[in-house]
Amino acid sequence: MATTGIDPKDIKLLEASSKAYLEKHNITTYLEDALSRLLEDRPDKPANVRRGTNTLLREYEYVRATPRNRLDFCDRFADVLSGRTAASYTATEYHHLVELICPDFPRDVILQAAELAVRLDGGVSTSLGTPQSVSSSNQKMPTVAFVGSLRICFFYTEFVAFSRSVILSEIAKASPSPFLDADAADELVVLMSIPERQALGDSLREALAKVSTDSAKGRTTSMLVPPSLAVEYGLTKTQEYLNATREVVVAEMIRTLNLSILHECEIPRHVRQ
Repeated sequence: MATTGIDPKDIKLLEASSKAYLEKHNITTYLEDALSRLLEDRPDKPANVRRGTNTLLREYEYVRATPRNRLDFCDRFADVLSGRTAASYTATEYHHLVELICPDFPRDVILQAAELAVRLDGGVSTSLGTPQSVSSSNQKMPTVAFVGSLRICFFYTEFVAFSRSVILSEIAKASPSPFLDADAADELVVLMSIPERQALGDSLREALAKVSTDSAKGRTTSMLVPPSLAVEYGLTKTQEYLNATREVVVAEMIRTLNLSILHECEIPRHVRQ
């Protein structure tokens, strides 16, 4: 008796393909949120995701949930600043403005963006300054420069945190100085020999190279990773810093790596497609 059913192998391939599509475009996240909002608000024409307004006045966890959300949020923040393109604000003022559309947006992302904006605007040359100098000073940054920097820093925020953790971990192995906690570790100045500094640079390179390779092969799903050339540039600048000093300032090393990488980054075009 002839059968007209679909081959089970074809069904499995179709299911796998469908699951990959949903994961690639974060469809499940959007559907779950859309259904929840629909049941709560019951709007006549629910098209806010397509317009990019779904990130307005939402909690940070949702705003950062997908790459598209992050970029849409930055676009909405740019809308807040529309008409003020010639204006400049301090990091604290930018944080207050961001809180208007996301009350729990973390200050550290704003400070990272401020550091990068200052550097891109020509305010910093070889010295990258300190987080305290940007956060506590009255130094102002143009809105265009800051929003562009925020897009990059927010897009790659997990990578920034990861690279910081790698540096702290590797220095903890090389230095006898105890770390009271991660925040205190940032303020440490560690005296290191040439072999120790070279080993530190090599370990950092190995860890970030693995992440870049995994990302290129589609293995990394929990973290957006900058282009490999940007990572390589940051590693080179970090090794130059290590070669130039016996007293390794942990915070300075972290900023050298991350700001150098972010300086070379662009947002992947496919994210907005």
